[in-house]
Amino acid sequence: MEIKKSKHLKEQKKGFYVCCPICKTVLIRAQKGLDGVIKCSQCGMFVHIVISDERIVVDLEWLRGFEKASE
Repeated sequence: MEIKKSKHLKEQKKGFYVCCPICKTVLIRAQKGLDGVIKCSQCGMFVHIVISDERIVVDLEWLRGFEKASE
């Protein structure tokens, strides 16, 4: 029995396009294995991106720092 991958995570020869969750600007085209922070050129937010074998995670870097500072 063959396991089907999510259609969003199908094998991409050129990589995945990742957009800013705030302004939808394309930030990067990357392949599996990326784990880094990119500053959006449009809105200035820092975006943490992780592309693994199973999923793509995009979150705002400043939110994590803000939560720690407010404790």
